[in-house]
Amino acid sequence: MDGTPCGPYESDLCVNGRCQKIGCDGIIGSSAKEDRCGVCNGDGHSCKIVKGDFNHTKGRGYIEAAVIPVGARRIKVVEDKPSHSFLAMKDSTKRSINSDWKIELPGEFQLAGTTVRYVRRGLWEKMSAKGPTKTPLYLMVLLFHDQTYGIHYEYTVSLNVTERDDVSEEQRAPEHLYLWTHSSWQDCNVQCGGGMTHTYLHTSQGESLQAF
Repeated sequence: MDGTPCGPYESDLCVNGRCQKIGCDGIIGSSAKEDRCGVCNGDGHSCKIVKGDFNHTKGRGYIEAAVIPVGARRIKVVEDKPSHSFLAMKDSTKRSINSDWKIELPGEFQLAGTTVRYVRRGLWEKMSAKGPTKTPLYLMVLLFHDQTYGIHYEYTVSLNVTERDDVSEEQRAPEHLYLWTHSSWQDCNVQCGGGMTHTYLHTSQGESLQAF
């Protein structure tokens, strides 16, 4: 039908039974494209790329790796290598991928006002989203045992006028990332019939919180 996208990940539209190229300016046949910042025909200088790596060797369960802020675009999360673990993601509502010990099939999910593509090939995973995000996205990993595990993530965020004019990308200070990790769960205080177990959550700033 006229006005239907030519494919699931394409911006071109079907017009009179043929696939027509549509620029970001909405004009048929236009070559206008969005830059990495989401600006039509932009020069890519109105945003900055944020990159990070998360590596972990101790602990089991869900561990927060990063918080992707509001307005993030071109989000990419990739495991360093195939691993017996799972990427997980959730927003400030109840929308999530692989949370609450429920592992999803690969596909597309609506989180934080954008579409997140989840790909799993054997033991290797990646997540990506065009953005922009309307709420923060919480990137997590689900580990089942102590292991050497690593992921790489990146996204773009807009610069304000002061940053754009006064500070080059190389001069900007890196953003601080606060991480939560936890030790393994302790033994239950009873053998059967209901009891209690606990673990300790630790921040990268040396703070601890006991969880039951």
